[in-house]
Amino acid sequence: MAHTFQREALYEEVWSTPLSTLGPRYGLSDNGIRKICKVLNIPLPRAGHWAKLAAGHSVVQEPLPADAERTSFVSYPPEAREHVDPTDQTWLKDRLAFEEQPENRITVDLEPTHWHKAIAPLRKTLEAAVHKRRKAVEERDRAAAKRAKQVRPGVNLDHFKFSWLAGGLLGEPMPTCFRVSELTGTRALAIANAAFLAAEERGCVVVMSSGKLSLSLNGASFLMSIRERQDFDIVDSNPAYPIFGKEKRYRPTDHLALVVSRSPLGDFKLAEDGGLRLEAQINGLFCRLYRTVVLSRERKKEFLAEHERRLAGEARAEALARERAIEAAARAAEAARREELIGETARWHQAQQIRDYVKAIAAEQLDGKPAQHERVRWNAWALSVADEICPLAARLKSFDIEM
Repeated sequence: MAHTFQREALYEEVWSTPLSTLGPRYGLSDNGIRKICKVLNIPLPRAGHWAKLAAGHSVVQEPLPADAERTSFVSYPPEAREHVDPTDQTWLKDRLAFEEQPENRITVDLEPTHWHKAIAPLRKTLEAAVHKRRKAVEERDRAAAKRAKQVRPGVNLDHFKFSWLAGGLLGEPMPTCFRVSELTGTRALAIANAAFLAAEERGCVVVMSSGKLSLSLNGASFLMSIRERQDFDIVDSNPAYPIFGKEKRYRPTDHLALVVSRSPLGDFKLAEDGGLRLEAQINGLFCRLYRTVVLSRERKKEFLAEHERRLAGEARAEALARERAIEAAARAAEAARREELIGETARWHQAQQIRDYVKAIAAEQLDGKPAQHERVRWNAWALSVADEICPLAARLKSFDIEM
C-alpha cells in the first residue's frame, strides 16, 4: 500500500525515532527511510546520536534546510514476504536492539594491545609492504634522475616496471582484502581488528585464508575487505611530449570503505562519507549482517519452495503428458476400429453382391449339359471368392461363437 511522506513531518519523525524502529512502521528498512530523506534533503542524526541521548548527554538537532526540490515522496513498500519466520524476526529485533545499547558500542583502538589472531600476522605484512613500496619509490626516483641526464632518453621501460606504484596503494605482500595506502594501512588493521574481536563476541566465526577475510554467522558467510577510496588529477601523460595527451593520475584520499560480499545477495559498503569515519560505523556493520542472515534464510526458503513448486509442476506436466498419450492412443485405436469396421462392411457387401449374382445366374435356363456343367463350376468358384472376401466368419470367431 502506498504511503506519502511529507517533508516536515518526516523530519520530525527521524529526529524523534531511530531509523531501525521508524522503517518497519512503514514497511521499509532503515536504509529505505534514509534514501527518502536524501531525496527530500532531510538531515539525519549522526552515528552515536541515540546512544548519547540514552546516556543523558545533550545532542544537537540539525535544522531542516529551507531548500528542497521535493516536499513529498510516495513510497510503495514491497509486499509482505511469504517466508518470513517470526523466530528470525524476533532474533533480528533483539540483535538490532543490542547494537543500539550504549554499552555495546564498538570502539576502535588505533594502537591495539590485544589483536585478533587473524589480523595480528598482518602487522608484519604491512611493514613489509610499506618497506617494499618505499624501496621501489627510491629506485624509481633514481632511475628518473638518471634518465633526466640523458640527451636521448629513448623509450621509458621503467614506466611499466613501476606502474604498480601508481595510485599510492600498497602491493604485495599485502593481501588483496586490504587495498590501502601507507597513510591508512595501520588504521585499516585497527578497524579490522576491532570488528573481528567484536564479531567473535557476537558468535561469528572469523577466518583469514588465501588472502581473504571471511566471516560466518548463523549459516551465512561473508567476504570482507577494506579499501581506500582514490581520487585523481588530470595531468600530462608525458610532460616532455605533450602530444601524448592527458591521463588520470590516481592518489590516496585517507577515506576508507568496508566492503562486504554476500553471495548471492550482492555487496554492500560502509564508506567514510560526510565526515563520518569508518571507526564509528562498526555497529552498523553488524546490523547489516543480521539483516542479511535473516534475508538469506528467507531466500533459501523461497528457493526450496520454488524448487518444490517446480518439481510439482514437472510431475503434473508428466502426468498430463501420460494422460494425453493414453487419450491419443485410445483415439488412434478407435479410429483403427472404425476403419476396420468400414472395411469389413464393404467386403461383406461385396460378398453379398457376389452371392446374389451367383443366385441370379443359377436361376437362368441354359440349354445343354456342357453349359450347365460349366455354370456349376463357375458358381462354385464365385461362391468361394465371396467366402474369401466375406469377413463375417472371422468376426464371429473373434467373439468365440461357434458356427
